[in-house]
Amino acid sequence: MRAKDLLESSVAPIDTSNCRRDPQSRTATKTKQERLGFLQDRSFSFKPRINPTVPDFEELYWAFQREAVRRQEIKEATRIKPFKLRTSNLRGRQREANEKIKDSQQLSKVSVQKSHSLTALSSLSSNTLPVHITDATRKREAAIRYSQESKKEGDKEGIYWLEKQKKKCQAIRKSVNSRAKALDPHKSLDETHKEKLKQNRQNMRERTKEYRKELEEMQLRVKNRPYLFEQVSKHDARQGAERRYRHTLQQVGLSEEFVRKKGKDAADLLEEESDIHRLPKLQSEKDDCTIQEGEPQEEQKGKETAT
Repeated sequence: MRAKDLLESSVAPIDTSNCRRDPQSRTATKTKQERLGFLQDRSFSFKPRINPTVPDFEELYWAFQREAVRRQEIKEATRIKPFKLRTSNLRGRQREANEKIKDSQQLSKVSVQKSHSLTALSSLSSNTLPVHITDATRKREAAIRYSQESKKEGDKEGIYWLEKQKKKCQAIRKSVNSRAKALDPHKSLDETHKEKLKQNRQNMRERTKEYRKELEEMQLRVKNRPYLFEQVSKHDARQGAERRYRHTLQQVGLSEEFVRKKGKDAADLLEEESDIHRLPKLQSEKDDCTIQEGEPQEEQKGKETAT
């Protein structure tokens, strides 16, 4: 009891309820109000000017293009004027050209094959500049000509060799085919093809005959087959007969196995009796045959003795 009273009368040493502060301090709230106070005031002093018209950008673009074309500076192209080179009219140049033309004519007469450069020199006019041909150019042209001729000869030799090889292969193929035909015991392809055709046609005829025969048999079976109501009536009659047969056997006190056994024995006896009756007939027939065979033999013997 004393402990309970002490617990009820006990109090905390420090009151913590008064020591709690607000989550936001006073300075923070004050600065917040100062900074965001203008949002609460609806009467703003600044009012911007707005242009409600929308410009036509397409028209502005084409106007800019027209202005650019107008401002563009067009330069005229340079026109080429005809001119005449008068260096060939000089005396020294004319002499050199004439001498070189004469030399080229002499070389063309001596040499068998004319070079393109010499013909070009001979066709020079008085207004053109002469071209000096060196030994290196002549050697180069000769080397080029020789390489071209050698290449042509090589191509000709290659073509000739290919034709020769082709002819050789054809001859070998012919000889091989002829020998293979001589040694081959089989028939030719035409003969085998004809035989195969005949055989296939014969097989087709046989198949058609068999098919027609099967069709005829099927039609006969269908034709001879009784109708459904006849089959049902026949089945019912058979069942009724079997039922009456069993009923009569039960009334008499016999079983089906006993009757079947007795019937089998009776059939065996009948077969034995028929065999016994057949034996004397066969013996009499044999005797008649022997007598008939003996008569012609006696006649032949009599003829032989008479002769």
